[in-house]
Amino acid sequence: MMFSAMFHEAAISIGMSRLRTFLAVLGIVIGVGSVVLMMAIGTGSRKAVEERIAKLGTNMLLVSYSMGSSNMARKFDYISLKDVDAIGLLPSVAAAAPFTYGTEDTITVGNLSWKTRISGISPDYLIVRDWPLEEGTIFTEDEMKKSGRVAIIGKTVADKLFPDEPAIGQVIRIKQAAFKVIGILSQKGQGFDGRDQDDTIFVPFSTAKIKLSNMGYNYDSVDITFVKSLSDKHLQQTTDEITELLRQRHKLKDTDADDFSIRNIGAITKIATDTSKALSILLGAIASISLVVGGIGIMNIMLVTVTERTREIGIRKAIGASKQM
Repeated sequence: MMFSAMFHEAAISIGMSRLRTFLAVLGIVIGVGSVVLMMAIGTGSRKAVEERIAKLGTNMLLVSYSMGSSNMARKFDYISLKDVDAIGLLPSVAAAAPFTYGTEDTITVGNLSWKTRISGISPDYLIVRDWPLEEGTIFTEDEMKKSGRVAIIGKTVADKLFPDEPAIGQVIRIKQAAFKVIGILSQKGQGFDGRDQDDTIFVPFSTAKIKLSNMGYNYDSVDITFVKSLSDKHLQQTTDEITELLRQRHKLKDTDADDFSIRNIGAITKIATDTSKALSILLGAIASISLVVGGIGIMNIMLVTVTERTREIGIRKAIGASKQM
């Protein structure tokens, strides 16, 4: 009965001060809504970063030739295909793939044309990058050895050159040479550099070096070696094993600097993840300020309400009202 009377009186008070009630509720809604919205934005951005990292490929190292300060006389050395094969046999390595930059050229199909990047890879490249085919097949061993004129195209290239018909089995022209499309890559989206990863064409490594590269005099050189470690926990072990292997193969002395560099994609992804977490914390702090401001506004309204009722409370006590009434 007492609670019923209290709720009834509260309802009457709210009805008499509608504007004040509206402002109090508005302060609560804005404060709580700001916190929820900012935290949702932070969580969403972190998830987007993690998804983009996953599309780049996990547990990955990039190995490339780098001139050591004490090896200036070795200016024509490079990472070779045999080096890549040896790296692939290391205990902590799941796969190793050579990669060579080809050219950026205009591809034509009938009356349609599209300018894109052409690169040379081995089948293991798609394993390292966790990049499956949407349809078609990967290069065969025979096509790799004989520099076959076959190509795997990205989703963007397929949409631009074959908007109304299947791409598999079609012929595209690269530098006036005919290449048969044997596969279409699954969609990857943008990379960290903002470039569309699906706007690309892959041909066999030997084909890119012999028929498309401007550096054709050195068919055995590898621009970048993509290495996939067994797991995140093996990345440091893999780095140490590759370092020891290449120093031995390149006959470097103890006093010689490394003539290669190893970049850990895991370190790059950690920086990106940490940055995303810091952004989430910052957004949460900003939202908390809104909540505090809203709370102060509500306290002010409550203080005014109590002050206005001081007289009423005094009269009630004067005629014998207790604290419970």
